[in-house]
Amino acid sequence: MKSSTSKSSVISQILLAAVAIALGYLLLFGKSVALITLCQILCGGIVAIGAASIASFFLAGDYRRIDRYGFALGTLLILMGLIGLIRINEVTPESVKLSFKI
Repeated sequence: MKSSTSKSSVISQILLAAVAIALGYLLLFGKSVALITLCQILCGGIVAIGAASIASFFLAGDYRRIDRYGFALGTLLILMGLIGLIRINEVTPESVKLSFKI
């Protein structure tokens, strides 16, 4: 019986879980974390995922097939991330800080 999940999807799920654990640890045990910093990290990650999507679109040769949308997805993610980075001060006020003390 063949497994339905590929090796790359398993690796990406493990990586996503590790990032979620690290972010949870930072929120729980960090002295004081600025909300703007978390938003910048999130938007930067969205830009990086978009760039990786565009790169894989061209490197895998998906541009030869009409039913592959990696370039459009990558462009959308890069635009969303950049807009988030540019307009971050309007979304997150400077005075808001997340602080969790144990």
